[in-house]
Amino acid sequence: MTEDRREESLTLLNNTHEFPCPFLLKIIGISENSFEARVVATVREALGMAVDPEFNMRATPNGEHVSVTLEPVIDSAETVLDVYDRLRNVEGVVMVM
Repeated sequence: MTEDRREESLTLLNNTHEFPCPFLLKIIGISENSFEARVVATVREALGMAVDPEFNMRATPNGEHVSVTLEPVIDSAETVLDVYDRLRNVEGVVMVM
């Protein structure tokens, strides 16, 4: 992400959220044995949580992909972008929303 794009993202996040706040994360990836565990662990580590955050998981009808939805409390726009960056590097991730 370019510095200009990062600044635009930070401005948008700060204009639409009052941090700290619950922040909805949806991660779509290839359905495999431990995809959801890797996603949840990545969010836990990025936020410095002692335990895994609550999450919901849903598979596509054909079972090829799975979505993992979390809504942890996040303290800043910078942290949101950090979590997104980390999630994009999780094996099997197709999309982070």
